[in-house]
Amino acid sequence: MNRLLHLVAVSLVVLVALGPNHARGDTPEAPHWKAGVSSTKITSVRSLHMAGCAGRKEPAEGTEQDLFGKAIAFENHEGNRVVFVTLDLIGVIEQLRTEVAGQVQEKYKLSPHALLMNASHAHCGPAYGRDDAKHYFDSLVRSLVELIDRSLEDLQPANLSYRYARCSVAMKRKVVRGSQHLKSELSARRMNS
Repeated sequence: MNRLLHLVAVSLVVLVALGPNHARGDTPEAPHWKAGVSSTKITSVRSLHMAGCAGRKEPAEGTEQDLFGKAIAFENHEGNRVVFVTLDLIGVIEQLRTEVAGQVQEKYKLSPHALLMNASHAHCGPAYGRDDAKHYFDSLVRSLVELIDRSLEDLQPANLSYRYARCSVAMKRKVVRGSQHLKSELSARRMNS
């Protein structure tokens, strides 16, 4: 659940791009937002080669922890929607993004630019782009489309807000390194539903 809350926090930055001042919960004309969440297990039921383990020639020998896909959907007062998906996989390959985005656009009229897919870069997940993982890839696409469907079905009124603050804890003393400035700002987001 903490990962899902973290996804909510990170994703609110993009919501600001949906329109000026729409995410500010402290303004009197704050719009009516909707938010929906869902989660699904994406652990392979078959033993597959693990992603990021190039030196390992054999498939995985078991499951230590399940892998999950999580989605959060937002809709503003004008009906504009955006969906964020995070996966316990090594990455999101182009073929996966294309398949999921195409089906989501066809079924829910959600354009590809309103779908963000992100992975945690987990080396304990399957190498799902391999030929011997085609069955898993196909089931992963179905699972992710259903995941997005559930997050859109779960849309309910939500108050979204954000704040900015300065944080100097665990910060390097040197503020400027070459031409690079280290940021000490902290942005915090909140969703109440």
